Amino acid sequence: MTARRARRTLAEAGEAERGSLILTLPPDEAAVLLAERWKLFTTAAVEEMCREAARSATILQMLLPSRAGWLLNQVRDPHLVARVVLEMGGHHRGLVLDQMHDRHSAAAIEAMAAIDVRRTGLAVAAMQKAPASQALSRLPPATIAGLLAQAPPACRDSLVPLLPSGVREEVARRLARSG
Repeated sequence: MTARRARRTLAEAGEAERGSLILTLPPDEAAVLLAERWKLFTTAAVEEMCREAARSATILQMLLPSRAGWLLNQVRDPHLVARVVLEMGGHHRGLVLDQMHDRHSAAAIEAMAAIDVRRTGLAVAAMQKAPASQALSRLPPATIAGLLAQAPPACRDSLVPLLPSGVREEVARRLARSG
């Protein structure tokens, strides 16, 4: 499909159809269309697109992290977001989670941890400290400790003090117990 035809078809398609349509294009063309027409991708379109996690991750990694984060904020199911983010490369995971709203990134991180704690811990380590601590502070202390146990010691040492006081002590206790 030519770029002009793809743009026209995308504009004429229904919301959910847009998500399916974008997946039929080569990843680089899909990324260009998403970058140009991102406002056409509402919740239904992005959720439909995210049903194919690996392909969506490939496309979203080609966008600016802020745009990918904005698109993933549209998705209501954190498990869909988790599957897509886990399919991304390690560095991209942190960049995209940084750009998501706190409650969305926290829900995605919790869902990601249920799938793969190690890769999720590394994604949290790749995040900037402020968004990471804000997202983590919304999670249960046991989940936070499990994630930070996977992170490099320097990251763990810089994130724990940023957690709210009651949570900070509980996470520190759990980390000390786990070694």
